Amino acid sequence: MNHCLALKKNGVMQPRGGVQAVPDILLKQQGAMGLSATDLVVLLNILMYWWYVEQKPYPRPTTIAKRMDVNVRTVQRSLQRMEELGLIVRSKTPEGSPIIDPMNRAGFAGGSNS
Repeated sequence: MNHCLALKKNGVMQPRGGVQAVPDILLKQQGAMGLSATDLVVLLNILMYWWYVEQKPYPRPTTIAKRMDVNVRTVQRSLQRMEELGLIVRSKTPEGSPIIDPMNRAGFAGGSNS
């Protein structure tokens, strides 16, 4: 069964879906961080995948676009903008699968990998 890490951390075991931890800074400083409303929703979609134990954090841009009812290019531009802002890092697993590493930047989530 696929469990959400956020729920596991809180000692509650429930099937996939439900809760996702989102840093307050994303909402409080959205404009100051250069995030559009579209960027924020794209990032929330990425964070949703990040919390599943068995899944690598890479929702396809086409999947996000369908959920948001926008063109896939809109999502791709958002991903590029967030990468330029240093909010996400796109890379590949050792097996070559694409992944997105959200919130692993200094000053954003306490990370030091900038």
